[in-house]
Amino acid sequence: MSTILTALKQSSWLRPKYLLFAAIGLMLAYVIPHDESFLVHPKDPLWQHYEPFKWWLLPHGIAGACALLLGRFCRSKQPGTGVST
Repeated sequence: MSTILTALKQSSWLRPKYLLFAAIGLMLAYVIPHDESFLVHPKDPLWQHYEPFKWWLLPHGIAGACALLLGRFCRSKQPGTGVST
């Protein structure tokens, strides 16, 4: 009986993880147009502040994106060790 309940619990699509991702997605959908809209509007006055170093932001952003993407593949398969086997 407990095996059936465990299988039913795990197959539920409404998990706390998905609720968290949905909440983060809603926050992102609010913040991008309200706070970060200057990124897509080149005539925004805030770009005057970024003008002296704007080209340094491009490699910084690319390196950060690579670190986030490649970091996913650097997980250890053995818990408690730093060595991936």
